Amino acid sequence: MEYEDEPEDLDSQTKGKMGELAVLGELLKRGFQVYQPMVDTGIDCLVDVGDGNYKEIQIKSRQDDAIFTPRKFKPKDSFFLICSVSSRRGDYLWVFPSKVFHENATSSKNKKGREYLQLRIGPEGSETFEKFREYRDNFPKLLEGATPEVRTAVKKAFKFVEGEHFKQEDFKREILLVMSAVDKPLQHAEIQERLSAKLSSKFSKWDLEIGRSNEPRWKKTAAFAFYRGLVLQKLVETRGKNQWVLTEKGQRAKEALLGVEPQL
Repeated sequence: MEYEDEPEDLDSQTKGKMGELAVLGELLKRGFQVYQPMVDTGIDCLVDVGDGNYKEIQIKSRQDDAIFTPRKFKPKDSFFLICSVSSRRGDYLWVFPSKVFHENATSSKNKKGREYLQLRIGPEGSETFEKFREYRDNFPKLLEGATPEVRTAVKKAFKFVEGEHFKQEDFKREILLVMSAVDKPLQHAEIQERLSAKLSSKFSKWDLEIGRSNEPRWKKTAAFAFYRGLVLQKLVETRGKNQWVLTEKGQRAKEALLGVEPQL
């Protein structure tokens, strides 16, 4: 596959720098100590993990399309790619170990013979998006090998406001009940709409806090409960593109919630 370099005008340079700064701000907000090199070597920043050790970070940002094309690199444990997408649907961040990115990317060259790697994540709900969902906001991966002092500092910096709020287990239960109330597959957006209608009067200030994706925090918690809970536990499954139904296991879990004797 041939990849052609596109001339980078001032506007694209500005957007790229904005995306880079947004990621650096996110790292700082999460309590990481971040350093930027003076010379461009393909590494956009270093994250201090203590005892003189660092994680090397390359930042790739895009508008709308989650397609990332860095120059070909040699993967190693201390090297990560943080990929950022800003779109009308919201902002997304993926934290990829370089080995994972390298293994899943396709090779390409430009007309000058320069080698690139391309990773296409795709839109939310697509097969590729779900494949890489575990790397969304995967910042804890950067703490592998970190000293206890660094871990404590990061945990303290990004500790959420305590108080009454819906947790993932709450949403797993509510999603099962919402899906069982209709006799048809539901898209993920429809599930969230039904959750909002059912629970809006019960959401706390913490649930309604707007995150960096310009959406209330409860939506992200509910999405984690769905994709990293119900999907992985095989309580829901797809019947076509982004059309979700309860599995037999999910139906039994719902019946247990309601105190209904399972049908044999």
